[in-house]
Amino acid sequence: MQPASHYDYFVVAKDKQGNLSVPSPTAQVTTDKGDTPVDDQQKPSTPQALKATSIKKDSLTLSWQASTDNVAIKHYQVYRNGIQIKTTALTSFADSSLTPATHYQYQVVAVDTSDNLSAKSQVLKVETLSQDVPPPKHPDYKEGTTYQAGDIVKNKGELYQCKPWPYTSWCAGAAWAYEPGAGQHWAQAWNAYKG
Repeated sequence: MQPASHYDYFVVAKDKQGNLSVPSPTAQVTTDKGDTPVDDQQKPSTPQALKATSIKKDSLTLSWQASTDNVAIKHYQVYRNGIQIKTTALTSFADSSLTPATHYQYQVVAVDTSDNLSAKSQVLKVETLSQDVPPPKHPDYKEGTTYQAGDIVKNKGELYQCKPWPYTSWCAGAAWAYEPGAGQHWAQAWNAYKG
């Protein structure tokens, strides 16, 4: 059926011998015009809250809030330094092959199913790292982690080393008892580590 169109309906009965009844009175129906892709000219809302996370020397991840539309959003266009680099149906995008210690500007545009474009989002300025930050040499203590004998952790600014068997399993015990430097029985599981 087409929008804004007229249709006539009537009913005819047919018996087992194939005899037809007199047609019923005709019912006239007009479909609603509605908001269809044919006549939809309303722009989607502008993407909001554009942000960058997981920033490294050569990559980062963009994310934003979903736009709204009177029909439906088809996809988003991602712009880097004014040039479209990606079309995605998601509200996030991982950009890669970037240059270390370089400034970039990003914007996002929403596109609906009738190809109406939203206004561009606010400009997000991001600088990639000069080099990737290595993970900490000694991770922070985390309750419940399965530590091995000799593992070194940091807790409240101090370093501690998990004791060898048969004490090793206590390093993963409840924090109230075995949190290094703080638990009631921490010294049964850990040694203070001076390097």
